Amino acid sequence: MSPASRARALDPFAFINYGTVVTLVVVMVLGLSNMAELFGLPTPTPYLHLKNDSSPLQGINFARTAAGITYAFGVTELDSQVDDMEALVHNDVLTNDHLKKSVTVLNIGVNDYDVRNFQAPFQESAFRVQELKTYVHTVVNGIAVNIVRLHSFGIRNIVVLNLPLLVCMPLSTLEVALDFKACSSNNTFINETSLHNSLLQQRVRMLNQNLKGLNVIIADQAKAFGQLFYHGSDYGFVNPLTPCCHGSNNYNLYSYVCGQVDAEGKPIYTVCKDPNKAVLFDVIHPTQAASKTMVDLYASVSGYTSEGPKLKDWIRKYNV
Repeated sequence: MSPASRARALDPFAFINYGTVVTLVVVMVLGLSNMAELFGLPTPTPYLHLKNDSSPLQGINFARTAAGITYAFGVTELDSQVDDMEALVHNDVLTNDHLKKSVTVLNIGVNDYDVRNFQAPFQESAFRVQELKTYVHTVVNGIAVNIVRLHSFGIRNIVVLNLPLLVCMPLSTLEVALDFKACSSNNTFINETSLHNSLLQQRVRMLNQNLKGLNVIIADQAKAFGQLFYHGSDYGFVNPLTPCCHGSNNYNLYSYVCGQVDAEGKPIYTVCKDPNKAVLFDVIHPTQAASKTMVDLYASVSGYTSEGPKLKDWIRKYNV
Protein backbone atom coordinates (compact mmCIF):
# COMPACT_ATOMS: atom_id res chain seq x y z
CA MET A 1 0.00 0.00 0.00
CA SER A 2 1.38 3.42 -0.91
CA PRO A 3 1.85 6.01 1.87
CA ALA A 4 -0.92 8.09 0.36
CA SER A 5 -3.31 5.14 0.39
CA ARG A 6 -2.26 4.20 3.91
CA ALA A 7 -2.87 7.74 5.09
CA ARG A 8 -6.32 7.86 3.54
CA ALA A 9 -7.16 4.54 5.17
CA LEU A 10 -6.29 6.12 8.50
CA ASP A 11 -8.25 9.27 7.85
CA PRO A 12 -9.88 10.41 4.57
CA PHE A 13 -8.60 13.93 5.20
CA ALA A 14 -5.08 12.93 6.22
CA PHE A 15 -3.41 15.27 3.77
CA ILE A 16 -5.40 18.37 4.59
CA ASN A 17 -4.81 18.40 8.30
CA TYR A 18 -3.56 21.96 8.41
CA GLY A 19 -5.58 23.55 5.72
CA THR A 20 -8.61 25.16 7.59
CA VAL A 21 -13.20 25.77 7.35
CA VAL A 22 -16.23 23.00 8.26
CA THR A 23 -19.92 23.43 9.01
CA LEU A 24 -20.51 20.63 11.41
CA VAL A 25 -19.67 23.67 9.81
CA VAL A 26 -15.90 23.02 9.21
CA VAL A 27 -13.00 25.22 8.27
CA MET A 28 -10.54 22.73 9.57
CA VAL A 29 -8.83 19.81 9.73
CA LEU A 30 -6.73 18.11 12.35
CA GLY A 31 -8.47 14.86 13.29
CA LEU A 32 -11.57 15.88 11.42
CA SER A 33 -13.44 12.60 11.83
CA ASN A 34 -12.60 12.51 15.55
CA MET A 35 -13.83 16.07 16.09
CA ALA A 36 -17.03 15.35 14.17
CA GLU A 37 -17.61 12.26 16.29
CA LEU A 38 -17.34 14.40 19.42
CA PHE A 39 -20.33 16.42 18.17
CA GLY A 40 -22.28 13.30 17.20
CA LEU A 41 -21.87 13.87 13.47
CA PRO A 42 -20.43 11.88 10.56
CA THR A 43 -17.23 13.07 8.92
CA PRO A 44 -18.23 16.28 7.06
CA THR A 45 -18.65 16.14 3.30
CA PRO A 46 -15.92 17.87 1.24
CA TYR A 47 -17.28 21.10 -0.23
CA LEU A 48 -16.80 20.03 -3.86
CA HIS A 49 -18.64 16.74 -3.22
CA LEU A 50 -21.93 18.28 -2.12
CA LYS A 51 -24.76 16.69 -4.11
CA ASN A 52 -27.88 18.57 -2.99
CA ASP A 53 -29.09 21.32 -0.69
CA SER A 54 -29.70 18.95 2.23
CA SER A 55 -26.24 17.39 2.37
CA PRO A 56 -24.64 20.46 4.03
CA LEU A 57 -26.83 19.97 7.09
CA GLN A 58 -24.58 17.14 8.33
CA GLY A 59 -21.45 19.23 7.94
CA ILE A 60 -19.17 20.59 5.23
CA ASN A 61 -15.40 20.44 4.92
CA PHE A 62 -14.08 23.51 3.10
CA ALA A 63 -10.41 22.70 3.67
CA ARG A 64 -7.75 22.73 0.97
CA THR A 65 -4.46 20.84 0.94
CA ALA A 66 -1.55 23.05 2.08
CA ALA A 67 -3.75 26.13 2.55
CA GLY A 68 -2.86 29.06 4.77
CA ILE A 69 -3.75 32.61 5.65
CA THR A 70 -1.27 33.74 3.03
CA TYR A 71 -0.91 31.89 -0.26
CA ALA A 72 1.69 29.73 1.52
CA PHE A 73 2.35 26.89 -0.93
CA GLY A 74 0.31 28.61 -3.64
CA VAL A 75 -2.97 27.00 -2.59
CA THR A 76 -6.34 28.68 -2.00
CA GLU A 77 -6.09 30.71 1.19
CA LEU A 78 -8.56 30.92 4.07
CA ASP A 79 -10.31 34.01 2.68
CA SER A 80 -11.39 32.03 -0.38
CA GLN A 81 -12.61 29.11 1.70
CA VAL A 82 -14.81 31.46 3.69
CA ASP A 83 -15.98 32.91 0.36
CA ASP A 84 -17.17 29.40 -0.55
CA MET A 85 -19.16 29.24 2.66
CA GLU A 86 -20.56 32.73 2.11
CA ALA A 87 -21.88 31.66 -1.30
CA LEU A 88 -23.90 28.88 0.36
CA VAL A 89 -25.27 31.39 2.86
CA HIS A 90 -26.30 33.83 0.12
CA ASN A 91 -28.00 31.01 -1.78
CA ASP A 92 -29.92 30.01 1.37
CA VAL A 93 -28.33 26.56 1.40
CA LEU A 94 -27.04 27.41 4.86
CA THR A 95 -29.55 29.52 6.79
CA ASN A 96 -28.84 31.85 9.67
CA ASP A 97 -30.90 29.68 12.03
CA HIS A 98 -28.96 26.60 11.03
CA LEU A 99 -25.58 28.29 11.44
CA LYS A 100 -26.43 29.54 14.93
CA LYS A 101 -26.75 25.88 15.97
CA SER A 102 -23.61 24.80 14.13
CA VAL A 103 -19.99 24.55 15.19
CA THR A 104 -17.14 25.75 13.02
CA VAL A 105 -13.72 24.20 13.54
CA LEU A 106 -10.80 26.29 12.31
CA ASN A 107 -7.28 24.86 12.13
CA ILE A 108 -4.81 26.84 10.05
CA GLY A 109 -1.41 28.53 10.17
CA VAL A 110 1.22 25.79 10.04
CA ASN A 111 1.70 26.08 6.28
CA ASP A 112 2.30 29.83 6.54
CA TYR A 113 5.21 29.26 8.92
CA ASP A 114 6.57 26.28 6.99
CA VAL A 115 6.88 28.41 3.86
CA ARG A 116 8.60 31.17 5.82
CA ASN A 117 11.04 28.67 7.32
CA PHE A 118 11.86 27.07 3.98
CA GLN A 119 12.99 30.50 2.80
CA ALA A 120 15.29 31.32 5.73
CA PRO A 121 14.72 29.01 8.67
CA PHE A 122 17.70 29.53 10.94
CA GLN A 123 18.71 33.15 10.58
CA GLU A 124 19.09 35.03 13.85
CA SER A 125 19.17 38.83 13.63
CA ALA A 126 17.33 41.89 14.93
CA PHE A 127 15.69 42.29 11.54
CA ARG A 128 14.61 38.66 11.52
CA VAL A 129 13.02 38.97 14.96
CA GLN A 130 11.03 42.05 13.94
CA GLU A 131 10.04 40.45 10.65
CA LEU A 132 8.71 37.45 12.56
CA LYS A 133 6.54 39.63 14.79
CA THR A 134 5.08 41.33 11.72
CA TYR A 135 4.49 37.98 10.03
CA VAL A 136 2.75 36.57 13.11
CA HIS A 137 0.41 39.57 13.17
CA THR A 138 -0.40 38.98 9.49
CA VAL A 139 -1.31 35.33 10.11
CA VAL A 140 -3.23 35.80 13.38
CA ASN A 141 -5.08 38.89 12.17
CA GLY A 142 -6.09 36.93 9.07
CA ILE A 143 -7.65 34.32 11.32
CA ALA A 144 -9.40 37.00 13.40
CA VAL A 145 -10.83 38.79 10.34
CA ASN A 146 -12.35 35.55 9.10
CA ILE A 147 -13.85 34.81 12.51
CA VAL A 148 -15.58 38.18 12.21
CA ARG A 149 -16.84 37.17 8.77
CA LEU A 150 -18.13 33.83 10.08
CA HIS A 151 -19.95 35.67 12.87
CA SER A 152 -21.58 37.93 10.27
CA PHE A 153 -23.03 34.83 8.55
CA GLY A 154 -24.72 33.81 11.80
CA ILE A 155 -22.12 31.41 13.18
CA ARG A 156 -21.72 31.71 16.95
CA ASN A 157 -19.77 28.62 18.09
CA ILE A 158 -16.19 28.25 16.88
CA VAL A 159 -13.34 25.95 17.89
CA VAL A 160 -9.95 27.37 16.87
CA LEU A 161 -6.81 25.27 17.11
CA ASN A 162 -3.56 27.05 17.86
CA LEU A 163 -0.16 26.10 16.42
CA PRO A 164 1.28 22.72 17.36
CA LEU A 165 4.72 22.41 18.92
CA LEU A 166 6.72 23.25 15.79
CA VAL A 167 10.03 22.75 17.56
CA CYS A 168 9.32 19.00 17.82
CA MET A 169 7.93 18.43 14.33
CA PRO A 170 10.21 16.35 12.05
CA LEU A 171 10.70 19.24 9.62
CA SER A 172 12.24 21.11 12.57
CA THR A 173 14.12 18.26 14.23
CA LEU A 174 15.93 17.44 10.99
CA GLU A 175 18.08 20.44 11.91
CA VAL A 176 19.53 18.86 15.05
CA ALA A 177 18.33 15.29 15.43
CA LEU A 178 18.38 13.15 12.34
CA ASP A 179 17.39 10.13 14.41
CA PHE A 180 14.22 11.86 15.69
CA LYS A 181 15.25 11.52 19.32
CA ALA A 182 15.18 15.17 20.33
CA CYS A 183 13.26 18.36 19.64
CA SER A 184 15.03 21.27 18.00
CA SER A 185 16.39 24.11 20.12
CA ASN A 186 16.12 26.67 17.33
CA ASN A 187 14.66 29.97 18.57
CA THR A 188 12.83 30.57 15.30
CA PHE A 189 10.54 27.59 15.81
CA ILE A 190 10.13 28.32 19.51
CA ASN A 191 9.20 31.94 18.89
CA GLU A 192 6.83 31.19 16.03
CA THR A 193 4.72 28.93 18.23
CA SER A 194 4.78 31.13 21.33
CA LEU A 195 4.16 34.45 19.54
CA HIS A 196 1.39 33.04 17.36
CA ASN A 197 -0.42 31.28 20.18
CA SER A 198 -0.15 34.23 22.56
CA LEU A 199 -1.50 36.71 19.98
CA LEU A 200 -4.23 34.28 18.92
CA GLN A 201 -5.46 34.05 22.49
CA GLN A 202 -5.53 37.85 22.76
CA ARG A 203 -7.52 38.17 19.53
CA VAL A 204 -10.01 35.45 20.52
CA ARG A 205 -10.58 37.05 23.91
CA MET A 206 -11.18 40.43 22.27
CA LEU A 207 -13.64 38.97 19.75
CA ASN A 208 -15.56 37.07 22.43
CA GLN A 209 -15.93 40.29 24.39
CA ASN A 210 -16.99 42.46 21.48
CA LEU A 211 -19.08 40.33 19.10
CA LYS A 212 -22.56 39.58 20.41
CA GLY A 213 -23.21 35.93 21.09
CA LEU A 214 -19.79 34.75 19.87
CA ASN A 215 -18.37 31.71 21.67
CA VAL A 216 -14.84 30.95 20.47
CA ILE A 217 -12.75 28.39 22.33
CA ILE A 218 -9.10 27.51 21.61
CA ALA A 219 -7.99 23.87 21.47
CA ASP A 220 -4.34 23.88 22.58
CA GLN A 221 -2.49 21.86 19.95
CA ALA A 222 0.87 22.92 21.32
CA LYS A 223 0.12 21.38 24.72
CA ALA A 224 -1.59 18.30 23.26
CA PHE A 225 1.24 17.56 20.83
CA GLY A 226 3.74 18.23 23.61
CA GLN A 227 1.99 15.68 25.80
CA LEU A 228 2.25 13.04 23.08
CA PHE A 229 5.81 13.90 22.06
CA TYR A 230 7.16 13.86 25.62
CA HIS A 231 4.86 11.28 27.21
CA GLY A 232 3.71 9.26 24.21
CA SER A 233 4.37 5.91 25.84
CA ASP A 234 1.64 6.69 28.37
CA TYR A 235 -0.84 6.58 25.46
CA GLY A 236 0.58 3.55 23.69
CA PHE A 237 2.84 5.39 21.22
CA VAL A 238 6.37 4.19 20.40
CA ASN A 239 9.20 6.60 19.49
CA PRO A 240 6.80 9.58 19.44
CA LEU A 241 9.11 11.91 17.50
CA THR A 242 9.59 9.42 14.66
CA PRO A 243 7.07 9.68 11.80
CA CYS A 244 5.54 6.45 10.52
CA CYS A 245 6.50 7.30 6.93
CA HIS A 246 9.65 9.18 6.02
CA GLY A 247 12.32 9.27 3.33
CA SER A 248 15.77 7.78 3.60
CA ASN A 249 17.93 10.76 2.69
CA ASN A 250 18.68 12.67 5.88
CA TYR A 251 20.42 15.51 4.09
CA ASN A 252 17.78 16.54 1.60
CA LEU A 253 14.53 17.85 3.05
CA TYR A 254 12.39 17.07 0.02
CA SER A 255 13.66 13.50 -0.36
CA TYR A 256 12.88 13.01 3.31
CA VAL A 257 9.16 13.59 2.67
CA CYS A 258 6.96 10.50 2.65
CA GLY A 259 6.23 9.13 -0.83
CA GLN A 260 9.35 10.37 -2.60
CA VAL A 261 11.14 8.22 -5.20
CA ASP A 262 14.61 8.32 -6.74
CA ALA A 263 15.52 9.04 -10.36
CA GLU A 264 14.61 5.48 -11.31
CA GLY A 265 11.23 5.67 -9.63
CA LYS A 266 12.21 3.47 -6.73
CA PRO A 267 10.83 4.39 -3.29
CA ILE A 268 13.23 6.17 -0.95
CA TYR A 269 10.87 6.05 2.00
CA THR A 270 9.69 3.51 4.53
CA VAL A 271 6.28 3.05 6.14
CA CYS A 272 5.90 1.62 9.63
CA LYS A 273 3.94 -1.58 10.22
CA ASP A 274 1.52 -0.10 12.77
CA PRO A 275 0.60 3.59 12.28
CA ASN A 276 -1.51 3.46 15.45
CA LYS A 277 1.70 3.39 17.48
CA ALA A 278 3.04 6.54 15.79
CA VAL A 279 2.14 10.13 16.71
CA LEU A 280 2.88 11.40 13.20
CA PHE A 281 2.11 9.64 9.94
CA ASP A 282 4.56 11.70 7.90
CA VAL A 283 6.75 14.71 8.63
CA ILE A 284 3.77 16.96 9.40
CA HIS A 285 0.45 15.09 9.79
CA PRO A 286 -0.68 13.21 12.92
CA THR A 287 -1.98 9.67 12.67
CA GLN A 288 -5.62 8.89 13.29
CA ALA A 289 -4.67 7.43 16.68
CA ALA A 290 -2.85 10.61 17.70
CA SER A 291 -5.69 12.81 16.45
CA LYS A 292 -8.19 10.84 18.52
CA THR A 293 -6.01 11.09 21.61
CA MET A 294 -5.66 14.85 21.22
CA VAL A 295 -9.40 15.36 20.69
CA ASP A 296 -9.97 13.32 23.87
CA LEU A 297 -7.60 15.66 25.72
CA TYR A 298 -9.46 18.75 24.48
CA ALA A 299 -12.78 17.20 25.36
CA SER A 300 -12.16 15.71 28.78
CA VAL A 301 -8.94 16.95 30.41
CA SER A 302 -8.59 20.37 32.00
CA GLY A 303 -5.85 22.60 30.65
CA TYR A 304 -6.05 21.63 26.98
CA THR A 305 -8.39 24.47 26.02
CA SER A 306 -8.32 28.20 26.68
CA GLU A 307 -10.97 30.93 26.61
CA GLY A 308 -13.43 28.26 27.69
CA PRO A 309 -13.81 25.04 29.71
CA LYS A 310 -13.08 21.49 28.57
CA LEU A 311 -14.63 20.93 25.18
CA LYS A 312 -17.36 18.59 26.44
CA ASP A 313 -18.35 21.19 29.04
CA TRP A 314 -18.28 23.91 26.34
CA ILE A 315 -20.61 21.78 24.19
CA ARG A 316 -23.07 21.41 27.07
CA LYS A 317 -22.81 25.08 28.06
CA TYR A 318 -23.78 26.35 24.60
CA ASN A 319 -26.04 23.42 23.71
CA VAL A 320 -24.17 22.53 20.53
